[in-house]
Amino acid sequence: MKTLVEQSGDTVGKLNGTMSALQKSMQDVQANSGARLDTMSTQVQGLSDNLEEIKSRLGKLNQQLVDLQNTVQSLDAKVSGGGGTAPSSGVSNPGAGLSSQPPAGGTMAPASASGPAPSADTLYSNGLRDITSGKYDLARQEFQDYLKYYGDTDLASNAQFYLGEIAYSQKNYDQAVNEFDKVLNNYPKSFKLAPARLRKGMALIELGQKTSGVRELREVVKRYPAPTKSAKARAKLKELA
Repeated sequence: MKTLVEQSGDTVGKLNGTMSALQKSMQDVQANSGARLDTMSTQVQGLSDNLEEIKSRLGKLNQQLVDLQNTVQSLDAKVSGGGGTAPSSGVSNPGAGLSSQPPAGGTMAPASASGPAPSADTLYSNGLRDITSGKYDLARQEFQDYLKYYGDTDLASNAQFYLGEIAYSQKNYDQAVNEFDKVLNNYPKSFKLAPARLRKGMALIELGQKTSGVRELREVVKRYPAPTKSAKARAKLKELA
């Protein structure tokens, strides 16, 4: 009986060791899964931004075509009705409506001492590519340059949002909160307001400021009740309850 008891004790000890190893493995898997989900979330947001950029460009091109058609029709009417050339105050070049517009990504960049800055499209596209491939330091510089040269364009709030995402991904949560606050305070019409508030709340929770973080998550649910915008906030609140 004594031998059996000793053998049983050894077996229990081995089982405890095995269970501990399994628990550690599960924790590692959960941690890795969370990192992969964050990466996938960033990639999806990048694709969404690309789609919004394309829509914005199409809208501008459509408006330019309408303006060009109106200009041509106006010139035709003047030539047909007056039998002469258009007055000097009119548009003399039908393509001027297009050439006078800024590029699709925003205004022209000012030239620097070392040469002109990269185009808005180049900076933004490179930033998206580098953040989705994990080149965070390079992406940060590209988005900072975008804000420096094209801070008044439609996609400036996106660039600011991704500065917060980079800080969050590098676990620099204090900086992430500051960057997301800039989105919320400086770009009141941005379509990144909901994700910026969500990520700010998550960053505050990571900093141990649970009360403030929960308040931000509840604001997401309150202001953006649509499931596509509030699902993650609801899930996190349920987890913390």
